[in-house]
This record gives sequence, C-alpha cells and structure tokens, in this order.
Amino acid sequence: MYQALVTNGCTSTSTSISVSVGCPDIIQPTTATTSTTIQCGGSYNYYDSGGSGSSYSANENGLITICPSSAGQYVSVTVVSFNIENNFDYLYVFDGNDGSADIIGVYTGTIAAGAVITASSANSSGCLSFRFVSDGLTQNTGWNLTVTCTGSPAAPYPTSVEDCTGGVVVCGDGALNGGTTGYGYQELPSEWNSCLNFGGNGEIQSNWYIFSPSTSGTIGFLISPSPAADYDWTLWGPYNSLQCPAFTNDLPLRCSAASLATSGPGGETGLAAPAIDVVEGSGGDGYLQPLTVIAGEIYILMLDNWDGNSNPFTISWQLSNGATLDCSPVLPINLLSFDAKCDKNHTLLTWSTGSEVNNDYFIVEKSGPNFNFEEIAKIYGSGNSQTTNNYSFTDTEINNETSYYRLMQVDFDGSVEYHRIIASNCHDYSFDVVNTNLTYNNLDLVITSGTNEYLTISLYSSVGKLITQQIKEINVGNNSISLRNFNISTGIYLISIQGKHNNYSQKLISK
Repeated sequence: MYQALVTNGCTSTSTSISVSVGCPDIIQPTTATTSTTIQCGGSYNYYDSGGSGSSYSANENGLITICPSSAGQYVSVTVVSFNIENNFDYLYVFDGNDGSADIIGVYTGTIAAGAVITASSANSSGCLSFRFVSDGLTQNTGWNLTVTCTGSPAAPYPTSVEDCTGGVVVCGDGALNGGTTGYGYQELPSEWNSCLNFGGNGEIQSNWYIFSPSTSGTIGFLISPSPAADYDWTLWGPYNSLQCPAFTNDLPLRCSAASLATSGPGGETGLAAPAIDVVEGSGGDGYLQPLTVIAGEIYILMLDNWDGNSNPFTISWQLSNGATLDCSPVLPINLLSFDAKCDKNHTLLTWSTGSEVNNDYFIVEKSGPNFNFEEIAKIYGSGNSQTTNNYSFTDTEINNETSYYRLMQVDFDGSVEYHRIIASNCHDYSFDVVNTNLTYNNLDLVITSGTNEYLTISLYSSVGKLITQQIKEINVGNNSISLRNFNISTGIYLISIQGKHNNYSQKLISK
C-alpha cells in the first residue's frame, strides 16, 4: 500500500512511486450551461461535444465556463486543432465566468495550431466561457484545445462601438447623430433568432447603443438616414443589468429588416405609433410598435447598414406618458467620439465624453500594424460630470506607416476600461533633392526624405535617350547617393526620380 498525494496538477506521487492519473477531458455541452474548475498545474484537453476523434452534433447551443482552482491564476487555451463549418458554426469566447462577460473572440472555419487565448487582467475570476452554436447541416471534426492556468493574464481587450460590449450609453432624449464604418465581432450569425440574419449575412456595418428609462412611460424613436440608406435594427430587453443579449441567446424584443424600397422616406425606420407589429422582414414598412417601459430597465439597440455605404443617420427620440432617459447603467464614461486627423505631419487626436463617473485620467496608447500598444500620453479626466467634455492630444512623432491609437480610461479606484481603436495615416512624404553634381562618369545626389522608400533614378540625354537607370533605397533624413560607370560628354541632361510617394525631374549640366 502507499499514500498518493496530489502535488502538481493531475499527477499523484508517493515516497516510492509516481502515478500519473491524468487530467480529465473537458467536453463542450450540446445544449446545457455547465462549468468546470481545472486544477492549476495540470494540462487538460478541451474537446467539442464529439470528444476526441468524433464530430460534434447538429443544432448545438451550449455554454461552458472553465475556471482556475487558484486565486490569482488565469485560464489559457492553446489550439491543437480547430475545424468547424465556416460561416455557419461558431465558437464564442467570453472573458469571464458566464456568457454575459465581454466577448473576446468569435471563431468559425479553422484556426492555426498554436493560437493562444488567455483571460485578461480585467477579469477578476480568471475564467473563460465558451458558447458553441452549430446549424442543422454540416458537422466537421471540431476542436482540441489545451487548457492550462497562468499567472500572466492577457492585457484587457479593447472594445468599440461596433460591438455590444462597447455600446454607446444614451444619456438623454436629444437627437443622436451617428454613422457606421464596419463591424467588430460578428455577433449576429444565422443561428440567432433575429430578423436581420436572413441568408446568414449577420452584421455588415453596425453600431450598438444602450439606453434606460429613468421614469416609466412610452419610448419611441425614428432612425433617419441622410442621404438615404437601408438601416436595419434589432432591440433587446428589458434587462436588470447590462449584458450582451446576442450571446445569451435571447430573442429580440423588436426587429426590423425593412428594405429601402418599402421603409419610410429616405429609409426612415424605428418605433412609431400607430404601428402595432413587433418584427418585420424586408417587405415591412420600417415602423414597429413603441415600447412601454418601467424605470430602471435596460435596453440594447443594434443598427446595421445593409447597404454598407456608411451614410450617417439621426436617432430622434419620441418619449411620452412620462418616460425620460438617463445614464443607467452607469459606466465610467460615455464616450461620444474618438477621432484622428492630420495636422501637417502630426496626428491630432480628439475625443469627447457626454458624461463621466469617477474618471481619473485617460491613457493614450499607440501601435504600428502589429497591434503592440504602448503608452504615449496621460490626460486627466473631469472626475464626475454630466456635461460634454472635449479632450485632445497631438502625437508629434512623424509616422512612416499607418498607426493605431486607443484610449484606456482609469477610475479613481484603479479600474480600467478600453475604448475603440482608430487608425491614422498622417505620414511625412516630404522629399527634396538638396544637392546634385554630374560629371562625365558620376552622378552624386543628396536627398532629404520624410519616409523610407525605394527610388528609381534615371538619367536621360537632351533628346530623351536613357543613359543609366538604378534603384536606390532611401531612409528618413539625409541620403547620399551615387550613380557611376557611365561615360557622357559635356552638355545638358535630364534627371528623373520616381518613388511610391514622390516624383522629381530636373535639368543638369555635365561639367
């Protein structure tokens, strides 16, 4: 006999022998909501519902939460294999201990082996939750993920207005102006019960909004594009707390997919009496029954531009029977805008908040195309405010490629929230040939450039005959370039310099 002691994850040991008991496999539920706690130190196989070697089933919709056994640890999964039906079956990953946590990934088709997903530092539970949804047709081989614990969480995942978790909080009944440019995560696949999913198109260009009545009554609104556009929309609620309904599999309360041809003038649509219907397809007239609301309820609204033309819109609220809107649910800030524009060769960042709660300061972060963000500025906030506040920061660094910026908002208690990522193309394409010297066998140049690029340098005779042509690489700053090994006589010649961003030509006299 011996006494076995669990000392490292799923390995049992005694003074004389070591027994590997193995970590139990984690299997995706087909319809239920389940949870499991992994023993930190072990390595687990997480499979689809078919387990190892078998395909998953049709019409699945199950949620599993995987949590670490030790406080201060974070669940991390690494892809061994992943193959589900592309654009019809989806695995949703949430940064928390249920399906209402912030979404951090939507996966369909295949994922390369070695990809890693880790719970973030903003997630105090350290858990990850996974919802899998399959349709009734093709079932592929599914997935095998390795699940472990780590003490090094991922950085908090950014949010944007194109996702439910980054939805704009509406704080009053003033006209709301907006527009769409794309979508973040594909939060409306064909499996969800929403009129917008006909044909499996999901989101094309979407914005998300959150609103809550401070007093009971009736809420209506009109969405008016200008110029005309086909805006579809879905409304969920009521809720007692902020959540993203598309991932808790809730039915929409209102849904309109009316086409531009059948909706109101210029594509007008919304909640407007005397309409009494609550859902309509592409042949609808664009108008649905207004809401009878109770103070404190929370509603989620998603607008999607079916045309994909980014035409702006205005939401005009129609409140009656005593209804008013406030900033519930309370968020640290209500970010109205975050934009970048070029000021000569610099990037001017501007943002506005409609309200702030315990807002200590903003961190401005910057990244190149690799999305490794670094802090470049700290801007103090307005603490607590119910008025519009405007902020700005100028990045004086001259960018040689597209740069990306994001805002991190920090509360007085140290909690943080990330906001949308924006891109800037404020490159310095300045270019100047500051010195030339042409002799019978040499062409010497000094070129000052604001960017790195390759140049094609050509020398022609006065009648257009090509004498020499060479490609040279230049970098930011002063560049000394020489072309050699040609033989010309005294006279007038033409130099031509062509690059990706600049062109230059000039007559030269050979000495």
